[in-house]
Amino acid sequence: MPNLERKDPRQFFAWPVTDSIAPNYSSIITKPMDFSTMKQKIEDNQYKTLQEFTDDFVLMCNNAMTYNQPDTVYYKAAKRLLHTGLRTLTAEKVRPYVPTISNYGELTVTHLGFEPLEDYLKNESPNKSHLDVLPDDMTPDEILEQAKEAAQIAANKLRYQHPNAKMGFLRQRKDGTTSLAILTPCNPGAQPGTTEVPVTLGALTGKVQPGPGTGQLMGFREDRRNQVKPVKPLYYGPFGSYAPSYDSTFSNLTKEESDLVLATYGEETGVPYAESILDFVRDCDYALHIADDLLNLMTHGEHSAVARILEEKRRIHQQQVLQQLEQEQLQQQQQQLLQSQHANENDAFNLNALRSLGDLGIDVSFLDSFGKF
Repeated sequence: MPNLERKDPRQFFAWPVTDSIAPNYSSIITKPMDFSTMKQKIEDNQYKTLQEFTDDFVLMCNNAMTYNQPDTVYYKAAKRLLHTGLRTLTAEKVRPYVPTISNYGELTVTHLGFEPLEDYLKNESPNKSHLDVLPDDMTPDEILEQAKEAAQIAANKLRYQHPNAKMGFLRQRKDGTTSLAILTPCNPGAQPGTTEVPVTLGALTGKVQPGPGTGQLMGFREDRRNQVKPVKPLYYGPFGSYAPSYDSTFSNLTKEESDLVLATYGEETGVPYAESILDFVRDCDYALHIADDLLNLMTHGEHSAVARILEEKRRIHQQQVLQQLEQEQLQQQQQQLLQSQHANENDAFNLNALRSLGDLGIDVSFLDSFGKF
């Protein structure tokens, strides 16, 4: 239990969740669970086997992933805790801690969740290389009777595999379980009008296992460009005054921006918390106002100051974009005006050139009518 609690440093799962903390939590989650409840059940000796403890742990993580959205820090923390906790609760990991239990001598293999050795040996398939000794003193009639009995057993097995039924039949497996198989009018994938079924590569190879070189759907992964990484301070201890004070190798924020973020939310994970709260109440003005007041209370009023600074920067950026667009429109209008003036000058020049033809005896009086326009 302490190992699992150390994997939850922010104590998301340490205490029960109420409706005052998470709205409508009791209506969504019917079986709440947390570490404090599990510790109380351990003190009351309510866990009979290790599997019961594991089931409560899985229930606690699944409740968090059911109530929260996949992009929240609570969902990611629950998923991370589930994977690491299941690896911790395996038989190989638990076995070294068994001698530390005070009542170790009173525990059985069933309490620890281990499979008894006798049952394990019984479940193991018998050695196929072992040959049963057959008696040699059997009469021909007894041998014939055994052969008929074996033939009848084989016929029954074939009848189970290829039953003479029109709607369905009972299929019995080797482990004793029985299921109802429904017969369909035609085989899936068969050609219309025929009973032939094409054999595909997928039917022969089966399901593609994940691994290198195989096609599979990749899981969701947040783009690194969307993550905020401030500069990190370096501490060398004594006699390190002339060394660099900050490490900006993997950061995408400047020193001033990092100071602004850390001074507002205290640490790096505070920013996703604030964004998660604001995204949750974005569609409700009243709830958004309450969330802003909550963030102001947690940051001593710095949240509103930072929000105003960011809004001012966003407004200045929009004004710069609008000014740039207006300048581009003015430049286009000026270019169009220059082009039209240049075209008028060319037209006037052409008319003057045509009037010079009057010196050669050509009638150019019709050009005066063009000049009026």
